[in-house]
Amino acid sequence: MWRAFNRGSNDNTLRMLSSDDHPGLFTFMVGLIIVVFVGVGLSMMVDRKFSFSKRFSALESGFKAGEVELEQLKLVQQEVAANLADLEPARRAGAATREAFRREISELGSRRVSLIASRDGLGKSISALKKEFSQYAAKYREVSRTAAVGQSLGNLTVRGGREYRQAVISRVTDVGLEIRHEHGIARIQAPDLDQAMQDRFQWNDEERRARLNEEDAAREEVARVPEAAEPPEIRPSSPARPLRNVENPDAGKLDVMRGKVMAWKTKVAQLSADRSRALASSSYGSQSSVPGSLETWQARASRLGMELAKARAELAAAKAALSLIAPDDSLLRPDPERP
Repeated sequence: MWRAFNRGSNDNTLRMLSSDDHPGLFTFMVGLIIVVFVGVGLSMMVDRKFSFSKRFSALESGFKAGEVELEQLKLVQQEVAANLADLEPARRAGAATREAFRREISELGSRRVSLIASRDGLGKSISALKKEFSQYAAKYREVSRTAAVGQSLGNLTVRGGREYRQAVISRVTDVGLEIRHEHGIARIQAPDLDQAMQDRFQWNDEERRARLNEEDAAREEVARVPEAAEPPEIRPSSPARPLRNVENPDAGKLDVMRGKVMAWKTKVAQLSADRSRALASSSYGSQSSVPGSLETWQARASRLGMELAKARAELAAAKAALSLIAPDDSLLRPDPERP
């Protein structure tokens, strides 16, 4: 039934809109629609105009703000330009200074190379001068010290107040002076002498200490080595022992053998006499040094004792070699007085 009603209503509506039955109504409806569309269009135009006005106002405000900012930037630019103009002389001066510094650095580099070359040359010259001066100083000390031997010093007073009467220089060493005086001999170290004497002989503390250390080491070495015993004398062999024909020995070889025996006999005699003198002098006086040497009398006696033992061994070997050729040679007889 509802469907029938709707269908009837639609039909009535169509008949109402028909131009034939109701011509004024159709025109009214069309005009109403047109008015609605015109109103909508006008509304849209008004809205669009209003939106455009808002955007224009915003753009106008932004433009004005941009103009203000631009004016501020112009002021800043003018201020910066003024500052740059004020700084331009300083910039030019700085550029000139920098260029001067660059030139100076370049010149300093060249100067440095030149100074290095000069330094190397001066180093070589200094080394040569040091060597020359060292040679001259060594020669001066040698000459002055040698020339001083035998010089009389009169009464010599050393540091501490000790006096040596009638002192005579026996030797000048790296340690100091060795002198003879009325009571014996003495060795005086350089620091105990006056400044004039030290300037004259140019003593060096390092050399003096080095020599004293060597002397101490030599004494310790001698103390560790006991005095060598004298080797037993080798008696000539009996005539029956030689393996060679002793009736006709070779004359040249015999002379060589005899020369060796005589040389070693002389050496033994000399060493024996020197050792006896050293032993006798080791306890003489308050000073025990050997004149003209840093060696003490006791150290010299010990050294000569060892040399004497070696010389006697060589003499015994030479006699044994001679006995094989000439067992009845007179050099093989025992010495009447053993040194």
